Amino acid sequence: MLLLTAIFDNLMIFAGLFDYGTHTLSGLRIGLAPIEDFAYAACAVLLGPGLWWLFEALASRRKGSGHSIPPNDKA
Repeated sequence: MLLLTAIFDNLMIFAGLFDYGTHTLSGLRIGLAPIEDFAYAACAVLLGPGLWWLFEALASRRKGSGHSIPPNDKA
């Protein structure tokens, strides 16, 4: 994911599709892409599997305890 971000961000910046204002950046870059742009990819890599694991653990705990969500009879 980070490699794809590096490749495509650099291509899009090189093509002139967008640019970043220098007043809001740290100045560190990977090619043309500012290091801050990789935060999105890093979060996706970490949060996606993390949330998947969390929800699976919660679901298996719910199944194992015998508790279930009661139906909504107010409708």
